[in-house]
Amino acid sequence: MNAGPRDRYGRWAIVLHWISAALIVIMFVLGQAMEDADAATRLQVLRIHAPLGIVVLVLTLVRLWRRQREPLPEDLAGPRWQQRLARIVHVGFYVVLLGLTSSGIATIALAGGPAVLMGADGPLARFDSPAAAAHGVFVRLIVLLFLLHVVAALYHQFVRRDHILARMGIGR
Repeated sequence: MNAGPRDRYGRWAIVLHWISAALIVIMFVLGQAMEDADAATRLQVLRIHAPLGIVVLVLTLVRLWRRQREPLPEDLAGPRWQQRLARIVHVGFYVVLLGLTSSGIATIALAGGPAVLMGADGPLARFDSPAAAAHGVFVRLIVLLFLLHVVAALYHQFVRRDHILARMGIGR
């Protein structure tokens, strides 16, 4: 099956999707590494995690902007509930990513992190603000959306055999 212009996403959408996906996985791993780490290790990991979060925010905003300018592929044939769920998951990703990055920025700001992240000496305050609690909720939501997205893609690719991965640049 050769994917035509309405069968697949545009080149930039594909590139931004895969970079975003990789960064989100890396961010999750870094976030988990901070959970039980000592303060010095947590700060070192946070000095990687926070700037990557800003990159994810920028990529998300670029993706939203480009989404308005590039035609989306047509919906796959299938039950209406699956099409609706796919739209909910896709919109959910954008909403959760914006909430996740915003709550991360707020958490760091409330913990006195900006100066410390830039190399200043001094401990960070505890991460027990409402913003930190929201960040934790958004992490759980992004994991749920990620799992739904991956399971649906694998189902379409290997059960329905509708070559959905070609829409995102994998295969033809």
